[in-house]
Amino acid sequence: MRGGSIGDSFKEGYWGSISGCLSGGIFGGMLSGINALLLGGDFWTGENATIACYGTCVITDFSDEIVLGEELKYSSEYAEGFRSEYFSYVEDYTHVRHVYADNSLPPSKSIMNRMPRYIQKGDHVFSIKNGREVLGIASYLGSNLNLTDIYLYKSAFTSYEQLYLTMGHEFLHAALFTSSSYALSEELHHAMIYEWQYLQAKAWGFSKADYYENLYNTYAPGNWSALYHYSKFGFLVVSIQPWK
Repeated sequence: MRGGSIGDSFKEGYWGSISGCLSGGIFGGMLSGINALLLGGDFWTGENATIACYGTCVITDFSDEIVLGEELKYSSEYAEGFRSEYFSYVEDYTHVRHVYADNSLPPSKSIMNRMPRYIQKGDHVFSIKNGREVLGIASYLGSNLNLTDIYLYKSAFTSYEQLYLTMGHEFLHAALFTSSSYALSEELHHAMIYEWQYLQAKAWGFSKADYYENLYNTYAPGNWSALYHYSKFGFLVVSIQPWK
């Protein structure tokens, strides 16, 4: 239409596509690197980037001792057993290496983010960023390994329901870490994960269902849940607690 040949049109389209792919790849890589730094990880690989699952307490609201739920044990061995019994059906999606329940914190090796992201107070762990209590942390091991370590704290062991919701929350973080260009966006992670937690808590009549509903409504941006629904990673909402 502009007086050029069909060959000229193909050339323009070809080089326009190449240019668009290159610019899009560069922008996506920069965005992922920045998100990794914000999460305490390495700009290039995302190693040691962490995202936490939060409870209802704030940094001024805690006791020295947390009472564990009946028959629950706070240990890495118990947590790994809980994982094997109730989350083995999503192992192919999550790529989790270890689950730690020993009051340890994930390592931090970020060059540009040397300040610790979490602090321990008695039995409790809190986020320095927002002062909220941490139930668990997903720590990405980087694109070279494409695995995630999970750290759980005593506040997640107050009931079977709380432990299941917390562990599932962290496993969904792990699945997202390895799945997309949005792998290191905390907001997009939580938009999807809080929907699953809310619907699961509601299905059980769990006392914290309203809390999770409020979090989901706060984080859900646009059509994120339609693009990356929790069911795409094998997660289900079950009507009966699986330990009963």
